[in-house]
Amino acid sequence: MNEVSGRLRAGEAFLSDYGRTNSVYFLESAVLQLRKTLESTALAAIAPNSKAYEKYHLGAEKAADYRKDYNGRKILRSLGAINKDFYPKPLLPPTKADDRWHFERKSHGFLTKKKFEAFYDRLGKYLHSDNPWGHDKGITNSNG
Repeated sequence: MNEVSGRLRAGEAFLSDYGRTNSVYFLESAVLQLRKTLESTALAAIAPNSKAYEKYHLGAEKAADYRKDYNGRKILRSLGAINKDFYPKPLLPPTKADDRWHFERKSHGFLTKKKFEAFYDRLGKYLHSDNPWGHDKGITNSNG
């Protein structure tokens, strides 16, 4: 998770530079860091399920070496097939009562699995060069 934190900080710095300069190169660098942050998070989610994840891949129709996985969305879907409850549940800061720590669950304002997948896919279009005969990626208005 140290890598995730470092990439988030780098992404914030690139976004700040983009805001200051309006240089698309800073925006694309920020996007790359955010996408790699999501991938690193998905890869970290394999750790507690690594044996089951490996077995799942070996039993697939097209058996693949799970150590070569990189696509965050596909990793989450594979983990979901192994353990439908694998996705972390966000918590609020701990509170102490009667010498015991308690963690309430956060109810909103966090990255759900569905939002993770949508965000991951949405960032992907910015990782490739523009095709001059293709569609505008909407960099100036990133609603698309």
